[in-house]
Order: sequence, then C-alpha cells, then structure tokens
Amino acid sequence: MKSKLLKIISTIMMSFVGIIALVFLIIYLILPVITYLLVSAHAFLFFFILLGIRSYEHYNPLLGWSIAFLIALSINIFFISNIHMPVSTNIKWRYPQALKYACDYDTSAEFLPWELPDSAHDVHFEFVPTILQGGGHMCVGFKADEEYINDLRNRLESEANYVVAYRDMQSLSDEIVKENPEYSSGITVFEGTTGEDHPDATVYVLYTNYNWNHPHGQAVFISGDYVFFSEE
Repeated sequence: MKSKLLKIISTIMMSFVGIIALVFLIIYLILPVITYLLVSAHAFLFFFILLGIRSYEHYNPLLGWSIAFLIALSINIFFISNIHMPVSTNIKWRYPQALKYACDYDTSAEFLPWELPDSAHDVHFEFVPTILQGGGHMCVGFKADEEYINDLRNRLESEANYVVAYRDMQSLSDEIVKENPEYSSGITVFEGTTGEDHPDATVYVLYTNYNWNHPHGQAVFISGDYVFFSEE
C-alpha cells in the first residue's frame, strides 16, 4: 500500500514537471524565440531525470522526486520572474503577442501601436531588454498604405519635438549639444538598419533624454510606404 502511494505521488510530480516542459514548448511554437529553448531546457532536463530516478527499484522515489521537483520548480520561477529575453518576429499576427510579452517586463507600452493597420505587411518586430547598463530597445517596422502613412504624418507633425531628415539628424544633434553644454548627447534614438535601408527617411523624434550613457528615446521613421517605430 505504501509503495503504491509513493508511486502515485511521484507520478503526479513527474506529470507536473512534464506539463511545465510542455507549456514552454507550446510557447516556443506560438512565439518562436530561440531564447525560449534556454528557459525550457531545464524543465525537459529534470523531466528526464525524474524518469531515470523512477527506473531504480530500490531508490526512494518520494525523496528523489521531491528534490528534483523542487529544483525544477525553483528554476522555472527564477527564469520566468527574473530573466528578460529578446523577442523578434516577422509575422503580423504574432506581433500583439510579442509586444505583450515584451511589455510584461516594465517596458513602456504606450509608444508602439498595439495593433497594426490592415494594410501592414513586411512586418518586423524586435525587443532587446536592457541588461545592466546596456541599452535595450523595442521597435517595429512595416509597410502600409498611403492613407495610413498620411494620417500618421499629420499626427506626428504636431506631437514631435523634432522633425528632421535622417541625413541631417547628426548635424542637428551636434547643434543641440553645442547650444546645451549640459547635455552629454544630442538626439538619442534607436535606428537599427533603418538609416542604411531608408536614408531618405524623415525622423519624428517624440522624446530623447540627451544622455549617451543611458539613452532613452522615442522616434518614428517614415520613408515612402515604410514606417519604423523605435523606442530605446
């Protein structure tokens, strides 16, 4: 009777850890991010450790399974609550999921649009968290129809602190620093490869903290039918 009870308890523990591993696998399939493998690897590892422990006839299953269960659960909680993982996707319907995931880590969600226009295509979203003093960013670029672009331009014209051609942004930054010696930098916004791919873009700078060491900025790049929302 006692042996049967221990077997039932150990089976429940193994099932729980297996469910955790399965959940991470489902997340990986829904939101394909390579770093999810790093997080889910320990769950799968302990799942197979539990299977191995069960193969020993003379091993106390309750003790072994309890230790492995607690370790697996603790590591899961640690990774979920403390590790900020990069996220990227090129698929439009996955964008809201990726954005929500990124914003779960105390990241501002007010700048990037929660929904993309119906005409949006060639979408690319990227989130890189801030690690220690390293600069993180969140951005989304896509192509849209003329009506959306024109409406966005009209709105940004009144909201932006600076409206400048990308080619002139460095000159404007130098001028800002020259006129304000207390600033350690001019315009600080994340541009990715947008400047290289769209050198004729117009940049609408909504916020910058003029700090090269801990840069924070919000900007929208528009070039033809291409839009790039950037937050650093």
